[in-house]
Amino acid sequence: PYVDASAGRGEALVGGKWRTVLASGMGMGARGVFALDVTDPANFAGGRGVLWEFSEKDDAAIGHVGSAPAIAKFRVGTKDGQPTYRYFVVVASGINNYQPNDDEDAARGALFLLSLDKPASEPWKRGVNYYKLVAPLSEGSAANALAPPAFALAADGSVRFAYAGDLQGN
Repeated sequence: PYVDASAGRGEALVGGKWRTVLASGMGMGARGVFALDVTDPANFAGGRGVLWEFSEKDDAAIGHVGSAPAIAKFRVGTKDGQPTYRYFVVVASGINNYQPNDDEDAARGALFLLSLDKPASEPWKRGVNYYKLVAPLSEGSAANALAPPAFALAADGSVRFAYAGDLQGN
């Protein structure tokens, strides 16, 4: 298999313009996820439309992602008394999402928020253009992975809460 995962699609405000974004895990072909701007499919040749790729080279806690990522709006602060928002690809870490001797992430599921406004030339930086919420370690010797989240939205359409379970019943 190469890219055999389900894709998710959504609308996002990126760089001041509304875009249609498609995001997908790589399934069993590789550990990671990618995002494409598919707003104008006729303008997709020559690599245009590729937003970014996020793999185990960027964070060892990303695994083989088979479920569809979500495109979601998050309230990130206020400016001049008005709320400010950012759009993210939200994806669970998938299976085989850790390396042996990886203490922080060993046998843990994680929820990733991958910024859609990250320039393709900019490297991934945790706490700047991506965020990782690591689930508590339950049974370290048992397999674990986090399921895709369900969202509770605020009145403005932004994510207020995300809920996800893991393979160990948490």
